[in-house]
Amino acid sequence: MTESTKNLSASCLVSSPFDQELIQQAAHACLNKLGSDPDLVVAFVTSDYKPHLKALTESLQIDGHASTIIGGSACGLAGVSREQEHISGISLLFLCMPETDIKIGEDIVSGAIPDAALLLSNPLETTFDSLLEKWDDKFPGCPLVGGNITGGPDEEALFLFNECGEVISGSLLAHFTGGVKVESLVAPGCRPIGNPMVVTEAEGDEVLSLGRREPFDVLEETFSALGEDLQIEAEGNIFAGVVINEQTDEFESGDFRIHQIVSARLEDGRLKLGSPVRAGQTMQFQLRDSLAAEMLLRSECDRIFEASGKPFAALLFMGMGRGKNLFGVEDRNVRTFEETFGKVPLTGIHSFGEVGSASSMTERHDHSICGALFYSKD
Repeated sequence: MTESTKNLSASCLVSSPFDQELIQQAAHACLNKLGSDPDLVVAFVTSDYKPHLKALTESLQIDGHASTIIGGSACGLAGVSREQEHISGISLLFLCMPETDIKIGEDIVSGAIPDAALLLSNPLETTFDSLLEKWDDKFPGCPLVGGNITGGPDEEALFLFNECGEVISGSLLAHFTGGVKVESLVAPGCRPIGNPMVVTEAEGDEVLSLGRREPFDVLEETFSALGEDLQIEAEGNIFAGVVINEQTDEFESGDFRIHQIVSARLEDGRLKLGSPVRAGQTMQFQLRDSLAAEMLLRSECDRIFEASGKPFAALLFMGMGRGKNLFGVEDRNVRTFEETFGKVPLTGIHSFGEVGSASSMTERHDHSICGALFYSKD
């Protein structure tokens, strides 16, 4: 690959309410680091930037030479060596991929089979389920990585946008064809508790029977078996884990797709999860755990680094709750990432539902990290 066709990236995180001069400086800085006009800019902003979207996108186009922009709102932002929650700011990733065809749409774009895709979704407008099923049916084995945007407490505080401003749509997809390959990183943040049991009856996203018992009874039994200290820790921190690969003899941390337990119906004991579940799948309850979260992320980074080396850019979608409240310190996710890969231009958000490919299937995950790591094809 010659210098003129080399894949390049630059990123910047600005911790500040919207300030036209700071945005201009950030756009100039990314453009100068890139040394070329970007083919795509990914921009995540906090909700207070919404009234300034027009000025923001104009500045990225004028000062950053960005012709194509995709972005959304977030309650927490990530950049190189930094994660920041409950602040005002913007995180930018400039991508120059001269040999890559980039198509942007609000759904799966028709045409050539892509090498990978990025998905941003508004959870108030759409759900992943039908889109992910359609994706795997149309493009089996093709990495799709992304997540649900987050933001402020009001519905209006969640929004997607492109170079023209706010997008009144439930999702944005960027398809990448030629020139790059994308490694999908999936790292849960929980460890299993209790015993694995087969889902014996399910309906959509509701578990009606677990090992031929009422699921809520199994959950209560699992909670009661924890020690007193763990019971305090487990309040509000228990999730459902669905086994990814049923051929595994023994299930450990990392073998599960993590789902929120949305609600329980006490009259019949059924549990509602964040995503659909099927009868015959194996499920085990999970405890949010900082040590497991760090260990699983490091293991997944090491696996990818051993196979592919250092990426030229990265996007990280980190489950809400995987910040200072879990680890006790800021920046833990990105610093763990950098222990393996070093400093890579990146952007990321704290999301409410993450998308990544695990065991060749594209799935929704909760309280996990799903990442898109960009590599040159050669």
